[in-house]
Amino acid sequence: MVTVNRSEHELAHISSMIGQLERLLERESSPSSHAVFHAEYWRRRVESLLAQAGTATPVAARAAVLMARLDALDDALASAPRSARPVSR
Repeated sequence: MVTVNRSEHELAHISSMIGQLERLLERESSPSSHAVFHAEYWRRRVESLLAQAGTATPVAARAAVLMARLDALDDALASAPRSARPVSR
């Protein structure tokens, strides 16, 4: 089982990266095609942490907040003009 400290550290990193994606979207730049510029990549990282740490741990609430932010990013990207959408690989 993943320790809470490691999970918290990983969630802090993911939160920071989601913030970068949010700022990138605010500038209406087209994200790179690299995986780290896609919400789905970060969603999988959060899901992986939850699978390892369990949903009854203290990190579950923080993970839920991050998933909501990722959902909002997906919604914003879906409503963005086609030219501003990231290129999928």
